[in-house]
Amino acid sequence: QHILGMGWQLSFMQRHQGKWVAEYNHGPVDANDDPQRQQNGQRAGIRRSSRSTIFDLGQFPTRLIVGYWAQRHNSAYASAAYSPLDCMLKIANLTCVRGARTLFSDLSFSLSEGELLHLKGGNGAGKTSLLRIICGLSQPESGEIRWNEAVIGSMGDGFRRDICYLGHANALQEALSVQENLGFIATLGGHPADATTIGAALARLGVRATQQRLVRHLSQGQKRRVALTRLLLTSARLWVLDEPFVALDARGLGALSDIIAAHLERGGLVILTSHQAVDIGNRQPQLLELGA
Repeated sequence: QHILGMGWQLSFMQRHQGKWVAEYNHGPVDANDDPQRQQNGQRAGIRRSSRSTIFDLGQFPTRLIVGYWAQRHNSAYASAAYSPLDCMLKIANLTCVRGARTLFSDLSFSLSEGELLHLKGGNGAGKTSLLRIICGLSQPESGEIRWNEAVIGSMGDGFRRDICYLGHANALQEALSVQENLGFIATLGGHPADATTIGAALARLGVRATQQRLVRHLSQGQKRRVALTRLLLTSARLWVLDEPFVALDARGLGALSDIIAAHLERGGLVILTSHQAVDIGNRQPQLLELGA
């Protein structure tokens, strides 16, 4: 839309025959299309039909188009607007020391699009420390973390926009309403969300009725669900989740598992800690146990 000037709306983006393709809904083909628009479309490799257009996203700067779509469509499913570039996290020879104790050393692994890493280990094994290091919130003793081949320390906001971290704390202001908390968080993350969007996201986790209530009046389970609603209000591709299943009942567990499965299906990456078995659709997680 931003590049071609054709006024279309993005319908979907997915891999097809090894290439990223997208479909834009634009209604019936107009025989009187402006010649310049037709020429722009031909240069972009566009194949038109009566209702939609399919094109290879590798042929022009799709980051601009995807970013523009995400800004124009602030929905509870904004995370569908991923960059079409392959994404990969690489951890190389990571060592973490706290005080006189080495929590882990020479730790290496990688995670690619659509993959889930289940991080296990006893209390004090270094799970949260590893997550904070991956997010750039703490520094390792040695080793390197790369995101799409770039060292995260050199990426600044470029990496922070691609990551969503949910820690043990719910990070909610008790004196504000659920609506105010999530509205602020969404705006801070670069994806402002209105009341309708936030309500739809809360409904996915079964807590829409809490939208106008103060956070301090919620149960622990409700607070956790509200905190997890952030996952539906972000376009970050890498989710780092510290014990996300804690304080959730059976319905909440099912809803969160579905949300994570959908993120992986779209090509997202997830790292999570949990002391319980992780069942995310038909996804087989990588397992990494610290202190083993």
